[in-house]
Amino acid sequence: MFRKGTIQDPDIVAVHSVSEVYEADLITGLLINSGIPAYYRDREDSGGYLRIIGLGTPFGMDIYVNRKDAEKAKSLID
Repeated sequence: MFRKGTIQDPDIVAVHSVSEVYEADLITGLLINSGIPAYYRDREDSGGYLRIIGLGTPFGMDIYVNRKDAEKAKSLID
């Protein structure tokens, strides 16, 4: 089952969830610097609008990587 705003590619998986943009930036930076392509995305479409006006996103963000890199990414995050 996919929630609205999630990735539907079976080769891309969410490995971590955060509530703040700075957390998402730090974690994706760590993963990218470790050779793991990664990005984050709001869980819900309206999260981006709330962030623009300075309220943050109440829905959180998911961090995504390729399925083959998921275990390594999870261990780096932990």
